[in-house]
Parts: sequence; C-alpha cells; structure tokens
Amino acid sequence: CVEANHNITGSSIKMIGRGCPDLAHLYIMDCIHMCDTGLKGFSSTRGLRVVNLGDCIRISDHGIRNIVEGPSGPHIRELNLTNCLRVGDTTLFRIAQRCQSLAYVRFCYSEFVTDAGVELLGNMQALRCLDLSGCGVGDAGIASLGNNPNFRNICLSECNQITDVGIQKMCSRLLLLETLDISFCVNLTDYATKFLGVSCGGLARLNTAGRTQ
Repeated sequence: CVEANHNITGSSIKMIGRGCPDLAHLYIMDCIHMCDTGLKGFSSTRGLRVVNLGDCIRISDHGIRNIVEGPSGPHIRELNLTNCLRVGDTTLFRIAQRCQSLAYVRFCYSEFVTDAGVELLGNMQALRCLDLSGCGVGDAGIASLGNNPNFRNICLSECNQITDVGIQKMCSRLLLLETLDISFCVNLTDYATKFLGVSCGGLARLNTAGRTQ
C-alpha cells in the first residue's frame, strides 16, 4: 500500500510490479507522480484481485490498459479509479471486454466517462456496486444499467445530466437495488423520488440531498 507519497515515481512502482508477479492487492493512492509508466510493471501480474488507484491524477487509459489487458484482467473483482481524471470511455470498453469478474468499480469525477462507455457496464452481470459520481453520464447511460438486474448499490451523485426519465428507465428493472445516491443531481424532480418510493420496494437507503426541484 502506497498512499499520499509525493516522492515515489512511476519508475519505482514499475520495478515493484515486475518483482511481484503474484501480487493480489494493489493500493497506490494520491501519488501525484504516479503515471502510466508505473503500471507497465503490472502487465504480467497474474493474481490481481483488487486495484485501487484513487487520486492518481496522471494515470490515463493507456496506463490502465496494462492491467486490464494483462493476465489479471479476467480476475479483478474491485477497481477504484476515483479522480483519475484522464481515464475515460476507452478504459470502460476494455473493462467490458476483459473484466467479467468485476463486482465493485468507481469512476468518480472523470468527465471522459460518458454514456458511450457506461452503456457497456449494463451487460456486465457480475457488477454489484457502481459509483459514477461527477461523471459526464446522462439518461441513455444510466438507463442501460437496467440490463443488469444484479446491481445492489449505485451512486450517481453530481451527475448533472440525468433526469427523471433516466432514473425511471434504470430503476424499473433493478429489483434488487438496495442503495441509490442521487444527491446533487440538479435536474431531478420530485417525480423521480415518488417513482422510487412506489417501484423500488427493496431500497434501504436513498440519498437525495442537494436537489433544488
């Protein structure tokens, strides 16, 4: 685990990856000098199950490719790319193709994650928990999430493009959904809340903070 280390470089991380081919958990968080070069060292890692690269703002789709398309890709169960601002739909395309064991994923605050990529996540039946806070996703993207009836937790906080229509289309098919966060989604109205109350009897937690309508 490497966290908030502003001295460690991608080259150092690359050496760690090459020296630990059976690493199962990779935690590199808030390391401002961590870049795509460092992830090249994990392109041959076989045993990764949990990958947390939150707040590594220099990582891009090119770097994530080394992990997702490597031998660990089909076995990764948890992936956190929060505040990886250069990561976008290209990574989601690769994840949909390779990471069929993925159950928990976070893509928070990447404007390059849009409907085009999110639509593919609805076909990943192993996914249980998804966080798209602050991403550039709209109604078409979240509606497609209804294709996966196995979702338990979805966070759409600060997704300002979604409307009542998208929420209705998504949640009408998510009968197992337990937690939904639609806080600070400024285009949602009371209609969405009323629909959820009637149609989503399994919801245990609903966050609607910060709405203005």
